[in-house]
Amino acid sequence: GRLKAVQAKLGDKDGYRPLPEMMALSLREWNSALSLDNYDQAWAMCHFLASADPRYQGAFVDFIRAANRKVPPEKAWQQAFGSTDGFQKVWADWWLAQRPDATADLEARVTLATLASYAVRAQANKQLPADLDALVAGVGDGAIAFKGDDWLPPSLFKRAAAGLKRGKTTFALVPPDKTTPAKLTADRPDGTRLTAALPAKPIRPYKIAIEVDDLAPAVAKAQALADAGKKKEAKAALAEAVRRNPKASPAADAAKKLAAELR
Repeated sequence: GRLKAVQAKLGDKDGYRPLPEMMALSLREWNSALSLDNYDQAWAMCHFLASADPRYQGAFVDFIRAANRKVPPEKAWQQAFGSTDGFQKVWADWWLAQRPDATADLEARVTLATLASYAVRAQANKQLPADLDALVAGVGDGAIAFKGDDWLPPSLFKRAAAGLKRGKTTFALVPPDKTTPAKLTADRPDGTRLTAALPAKPIRPYKIAIEVDDLAPAVAKAQALADAGKKKEAKAALAEAVRRNPKASPAADAAKKLAAELR
């Protein structure tokens, strides 16, 4: 993927262009020598500035606004960020430190949301099967089909189905019972669970919220802090995790036990 390409280029002795040289490229120069490396570098820098560190985000917005006002790139950068000295190493080091599965959590969320879009339509049309394999097979071979306002692009489903086979996330369709509606879940290797609960009575436009329960990994991190002698930090991290996660989290008992030990 693109991550591998960026990391490979950063590890190459020639590497990417220095930032001042990159900003000095005119539109004519860019178009006259179209290069995938230039696109990858521009994308990698923008992604870093927008996502890597909150300290850069406000300055990045200021830089874009200045560029929209036709301020020369070098001057816009100076006004927003200051000197370019050291930046090349900072953003390169950040990219080189990224894991191959850095976007796995986001991919799991997208896959779950897409599957839920199909599941809620199947439910609304009284076609919802008892498990995820049956849903995937049914939509895949056309046995479960949607028409009119419920139609969705086949390519969207194919992409979601392919997502089931990538990474180490375990997906499931949990059928409804007397007290709870049907739901889809995605369990990540670290214990985080994503849940998309289907409405008991689907009404267009369908609205499905994804609940994130990351209490299990949060408890593990708090325990690590406690083991390192950082009791105060462990208590604060655990309290924040308990506050933001569902009360019925499977890791609730472990959290209570650790909280008692930290008192």
